[in-house]
Amino acid sequence: MKVSKIWLVATLLLTCASTLSAEWIAPDISNAEVEVEVGFDPATGIYRYDYKLINPSSNFAPIRAFWVTAGPEKNTSSIEDRPYMDKSNLPSDGSLNKDRSFHSGRSIPLGIESPTGFEATIGRDGDVVWLPDTPWGQPLDFIDPGEVVSGFRLHSRVPPGVVTALLKPKIDMGPGSPYEEYGELCGEDNSPCPDPNTFWEERQVVGPQLPEERELIDGKGQRSRDVNRFLRFANPLETSVNLSPDIEHYDLVVVFGETIVPASFEVSLNRSDITDRFTVAPGGTAVVKLPLEPGRNKVVLSIDGERDDGRIATDTDQITFVVK
Repeated sequence: MKVSKIWLVATLLLTCASTLSAEWIAPDISNAEVEVEVGFDPATGIYRYDYKLINPSSNFAPIRAFWVTAGPEKNTSSIEDRPYMDKSNLPSDGSLNKDRSFHSGRSIPLGIESPTGFEATIGRDGDVVWLPDTPWGQPLDFIDPGEVVSGFRLHSRVPPGVVTALLKPKIDMGPGSPYEEYGELCGEDNSPCPDPNTFWEERQVVGPQLPEERELIDGKGQRSRDVNRFLRFANPLETSVNLSPDIEHYDLVVVFGETIVPASFEVSLNRSDITDRFTVAPGGTAVVKLPLEPGRNKVVLSIDGERDDGRIATDTDQITFVVK
């Protein structure tokens, strides 16, 4: 019995010593992904942006916060009234935390929904932030490695563009961490622990962006003052795009000119007709998630429209996605 007790005590001491001396693991979430599905209701003019967060098991920390930089570059109060600034009938589930939200001139009209366990906040710059919402004393509902959470949703009449998404990991600040003595702010005063912001991950995603702030390209090849403006693109911003081998989809964002003939629109992906996936309207924006194959993927689009002189012309563009 004495031998067994001695062995048990020694084992516990070794286990405790090993735990206390364990190496701190950086909260790396670099493999996290953000996917978005964009829908549009022509009857109401409202776009739905539906985000899904993927925290693969290869990451080393839970995700604790999700940002979408929906705030405009300048105050919306200085922008002339447009239909997309209409605040009425934007769906919302009431999960917006009004105590921590800032309704400044930089906020665009948004309807916001949150998945179970999360609440939304609007920051000073009009950005939308989702954080865990858990009763006091209960564990926070983070997105752990290996989990996928959807239901982060925005509704807006502001059309799609390319915005920034930010992901913030949960940082271990307990015993053995570089933050144990200083707290989360240690990186700001040149103390020896890393700046927590270095663990944030940034992704470019489709989201609401004021039309005057969108960067657009055309496919060239036709008259630049009118015909090339029948079809323009907010994503991508080049006509040949190289993608990593693990990319299976791409969010193509097409902006249509004001004088187009919608019935004339045609588009193919690798010679397969995908026209019916697009919602086409003069001055409108369509977002389609393209399924891509390894190697070269060619998208060809064409549409007729009225030139400045009243004649009808055709704008034909090609975009190539190379997955390798």
